[in-house]
Amino acid sequence: MTDGPLTTEPETASPPAAGVEVVSAVSGVDGQGGSSGAGAALSGDKPARASTRETLTPGPEAGPCGRRALLAAGIAAAGVVAVLVGWLLPTVTDDGSSRAAPTEAATTGTAAPTATATPATTPGTTPAAEQTPAASASPRDDSVFEQDVTYPDGSVVRAGQRFDKTWRIRNAGEVHWHDRYLTRMNDTPCKAPKRVGIGPVRPGESVDITVRVRAAKSPGRCKIYWKMTDEDGTPLLADKRPIFLDVTVA
Repeated sequence: MTDGPLTTEPETASPPAAGVEVVSAVSGVDGQGGSSGAGAALSGDKPARASTRETLTPGPEAGPCGRRALLAAGIAAAGVVAVLVGWLLPTVTDDGSSRAAPTEAATTGTAAPTATATPATTPGTTPAAEQTPAASASPRDDSVFEQDVTYPDGSVVRAGQRFDKTWRIRNAGEVHWHDRYLTRMNDTPCKAPKRVGIGPVRPGESVDITVRVRAAKSPGRCKIYWKMTDEDGTPLLADKRPIFLDVTVA
């Protein structure tokens, strides 16, 4: 410690506390009387700039709400346009005929059914395509017995005698007879061949058919039946009765 003159250092004002500046800025925003002047003296014009920034910047909710409103308006407008287009879609072509909207088959790519023209028919008639030609009638086959040429029914022959029995028949049908026979239908004491041939006979012609017979060795009656058949023995002219030989053996 020395004995010199006593000196004093000038007092320096302490800077305002940070809390005071914040309060003054808030007070300035609220606009409360004298407090605003004190805040200005302590912190200058900083509170005024902060207040202006807070007033001009929109809040966090303002932006998204506006965008949602614009989006909703755009969707509504698009719906109205779609309805109008669907209503006005069918148009009239230059020749005055209406042009229909595309069908579901054209949209999906599936071929639409094609109408098939059906020929018109007159009531009570059958379409030409459905008419069935009448079946051609088979030629008529028929025969007529004309007479016993030899040994008529009831004739008498001797026991063991050989004789020729002849019939005459006529082709009364429309079929030319080929490969036809008289075939024996029964057995008796009189002997005769199983079948004899009938020569080719045209329709309308008559033919004599002869059978060689041997009489029985003992007296009695001989009656032998014959029927016209084909080469295989199938009977023909089913509605005709057989012809027969009817003699008495004495």
